[in-house]
Amino acid sequence: MLASLLPVLTACANGTVGIVAGDVMAADGARVIVVSGYGLSLRGLPADRGMTVGFSRRAYIYPDGASDPPDPGHYAGWVPLPASPPVAWRTQSLGLDVKASSVGLGVSLGYLEETVMAYLPDSADLVYRLHFIADDPAATVLTLCQGGQACGEARP
Repeated sequence: MLASLLPVLTACANGTVGIVAGDVMAADGARVIVVSGYGLSLRGLPADRGMTVGFSRRAYIYPDGASDPPDPGHYAGWVPLPASPPVAWRTQSLGLDVKASSVGLGVSLGYLEETVMAYLPDSADLVYRLHFIADDPAATVLTLCQGGQACGEARP
């Protein structure tokens, strides 16, 4: 029942709303958005739609050039997210987490940690290399390569 209401509750929001704080960082080839939720937080991003009652921390990684990215800085109460899906994200939740997204449905009570990598449309003809450390998201490096194009030298 609650899972079916989440798309309605978050339909107007392509971001996270509630008792939340977010940091938007420009990284090498990427825009990284880290959102922390305390108490109740609602997520409107179609690929990660849902809600958490408890604590959550989510890091979304968007390529440079993503449509309508938020400006780097700190946000409170509402953290805007681009309309396009991130190429990868990492989530941590402690409490009740309900997911009703385009990626999956589920309910979790307790501690949940997930990482979604290579979230690309089926029609995408590209390869990417991602260096991401959860404790240092500003050090993220994302390299996108179209088709059979070589993807450059290896990085840390």
